[in-house]
Amino acid sequence: MHETNLIHPKICRNGISRHWAFCAQKLHFAVFSDAEIAQKQHQQIPKNTLKSESNAHQIFTKYLEEQDGIVKHDNWVYPDKELDAILVKFWFSLRKPGGEKYTIANLQNIKNALNRQMQCKGRNLDISKDTCYVNSQRAFRDACRELKSEGLGHVKNYPEIEGKGTETTIFRQIPSILLTAHAVFLVVLSR
Repeated sequence: MHETNLIHPKICRNGISRHWAFCAQKLHFAVFSDAEIAQKQHQQIPKNTLKSESNAHQIFTKYLEEQDGIVKHDNWVYPDKELDAILVKFWFSLRKPGGEKYTIANLQNIKNALNRQMQCKGRNLDISKDTCYVNSQRAFRDACRELKSEGLGHVKNYPEIEGKGTETTIFRQIPSILLTAHAVFLVVLSR
């Protein structure tokens, strides 16, 4: 960020000259280069999101290596129809390194990370919504249905906390207080 600005000397207090000059005045607005803006935008992305994108990109690249044997330098240079066909097969054959299937939540995370990766690479398309990816969208939904039927759609939450001390007396009295206040309000309105 630059604190001084290159301005025309007629505006500068140093006198009139035919050359551009730096004025030592504070700027009202900050001046950023494109590289500084890109760095600031990159710093706003959470670390876990960057890690998720990196993992999804590695998974997709590894899939392409196993299927084709040849991976293009950038995974997103494929034409839309070809990428759609690749994603159809990818959603059904996606497995963890041990061979077991991912859960639906993991599959959704991978899809979102791949979508962000594609948009970062300059393609203004959305693999979740655009019409050129209809087949892969359908395949993703079908893969999720298959995982759900196999019991991998269930989210395992922690058990509910029960026992003494989980409720306080004020929370047990709120419904009766509200009903009493409502009844008083209706009585006042009826008069």
